[in-house]
Amino acid sequence: MVPKDSTNLPDPQVKSATVSLNGEQLNWLLDGFDLWRNKPHQSLFYQSND
Repeated sequence: MVPKDSTNLPDPQVKSATVSLNGEQLNWLLDGFDLWRNKPHQSLFYQSND
């Protein structure tokens, strides 16, 4: 049973799981995101010593 005060419950004020943006709003969000400058995280490899 999930407690009523759990933080993973949906917000009752949210009417939709999606947000609609126009082109200008999308550009505002993407302005600070440079796809070519950002590099992926370093790959980590694990080995079991069984």
